[in-house]
Amino acid sequence: LLCFHRNILMNFGLWTEYRTRKAEQRASSMRSASSSTIGADEAIEQKIQEFSESNHAEESSPLDISESGVFANGNENQSNSEFSISDDSSFSSDSDLFSMPMRTCSSVRDFGFDIYSFFRELLDSNKTAIVDVYTPMIMVDMLSYIVVIAGYSGFSNNDRGLLAQLANNEVPVQFLVIMMVFFGYTLVDRVSYLTKNASLKLLSFVSQVIVYNVYLVIINPLFITHKLISHNSSLQLLYIIRWVYWILSAYQIKVSFPVRVLGNCFGKKYNNFNKICMLIYFNAPFLFEIRVLMDWLFTDTTLTFFRWLEVEDAFVTTFLIKCTREIEKGYNYKRGQLMKKVADKSPYFLLFLLLIFIIWGPLLLFSFLNTTKVPAPVTYANMRIELGQFLSIYDGSNLDIEEVSYAQLLGNPSYTEVVRPYDPNSYDFNNITFDGQSESVWTITPPARERLIFTLANMNRTDEFLLYVRMQFSRLAVNSSSAVTGYQSRAIGEVTKALTDQERCQLVSVLCNSKVESGLCAALCNGTFCLDGMCKIQNYATLESIIPVFFTVSNTGFATAAENSQLVSVNATLHPHLDGQNSSSIQWWTLEQGDEDQFTLYTINEQV
Repeated sequence: LLCFHRNILMNFGLWTEYRTRKAEQRASSMRSASSSTIGADEAIEQKIQEFSESNHAEESSPLDISESGVFANGNENQSNSEFSISDDSSFSSDSDLFSMPMRTCSSVRDFGFDIYSFFRELLDSNKTAIVDVYTPMIMVDMLSYIVVIAGYSGFSNNDRGLLAQLANNEVPVQFLVIMMVFFGYTLVDRVSYLTKNASLKLLSFVSQVIVYNVYLVIINPLFITHKLISHNSSLQLLYIIRWVYWILSAYQIKVSFPVRVLGNCFGKKYNNFNKICMLIYFNAPFLFEIRVLMDWLFTDTTLTFFRWLEVEDAFVTTFLIKCTREIEKGYNYKRGQLMKKVADKSPYFLLFLLLIFIIWGPLLLFSFLNTTKVPAPVTYANMRIELGQFLSIYDGSNLDIEEVSYAQLLGNPSYTEVVRPYDPNSYDFNNITFDGQSESVWTITPPARERLIFTLANMNRTDEFLLYVRMQFSRLAVNSSSAVTGYQSRAIGEVTKALTDQERCQLVSVLCNSKVESGLCAALCNGTFCLDGMCKIQNYATLESIIPVFFTVSNTGFATAAENSQLVSVNATLHPHLDGQNSSSIQWWTLEQGDEDQFTLYTINEQV
């Protein structure tokens, strides 16, 4: 198809060979050199016309197909008769075998010469650049960085964005590789621009076209995202941006590099915009230093690096002062003249208000808008009841957890005073059921058991004997679509109660679980349970008001009994189980609320 197109252009005289252009250039130079006399000019013009006509006739003549299958010009009758297809048998088979390798070598040599001529003309250093496109190229490079950062999900097989991975202290290796490749090519562009090396720029250009096309069209769709580029908007956008960059690079190579390559694109004009851009560039971490260091490394100068840095710093300072002076020309006041307070103070008063808003604005927004709270229901609850410093007598986990609405609790007269102070938009409620059977056995040693009985029966001690109810709740925050967000909070709480003498006596009776002499029983229980001269031994102890019905679970990790909450009274029973083989017993405690072997609690959960 290319050869057919070339043939049509040559027939219409629209195709000029490289050799013809060189010949015309030589003829033009001959004409300019011999322009001293009119006769010489006419002779040269006649020669040029004859030379051009012969070349035009050579190009526009119909093409024949030679024996080797390639196109050949018919500029001479003798060559046409020798290389055209005819029935003449003037060439023998031996001559054909000998001429075919020669024509092949000639074609390869001509093709190589054309490629060499193309690159030699492309890298010709005698061209003068009209436009410097390095600044637009850098801007397009910055757009490439932004596309990769904003649309990183299109470059990886991870659906999470880059910010979500960085928030979890994860730095994707693929992201680092892409950024390093971008940065490497940016440095190569800067080096070729400073050294005016068109060969380096051309090599970088060709390698970029190959690398980016292979990655964006083959590697990323087939091995990473498994999505075609037509279904990946991030890849499409990056591909378009890179094509714009390649067009600018090709134009830079074509017109070569400008003679003066130092300077700053922001320093061309003196206005507010350039001043702000210069301040951002000058104060960006390491950007100014890297650029100055590269300029010094790849520029022939007698200055040391630190002197060069001082010159650059002086240029920036002078530029900022010049921008300020140009901006002051638009004022209605001369320098040193007192300005009106409105015109002088208003910009800085707005800056003052901005600083105040930065300090207090986030607190006000979170306080009034409060748009970040989501429900955090309880997913696990555990209760432990301990007698002083001894082993816990009850250890149980939740059997069932259900969500309860605010209206349901408010409809119960017993719970109205408890739940009314809590806003249903900031709190959610759960119903938790516990089994009365302890999940762990009571493995107290005989000496510790005797010490517990002695401590409970010692009425003369002034120290209170405390009972501890320790609660532990685990929550999982969810969003409006009930999808787990990964936030998990654990809250712990503790309620203490000083046992009364009656409760202590009942616990002693449960622990003894055998008849004793009335004197001892009276000494232990202070005569409270004496009946017919004997102390009544009970199988259970009634513990009054030890477990709150409502617990408030806060985001700070603490669970406390809700204000005005009712307290549950339970009957604690110690169950022994004898082992017939070794005559040992296993004991565990049971808590009963009236006739039921289960009891229910409610949690008021602060949303997160």
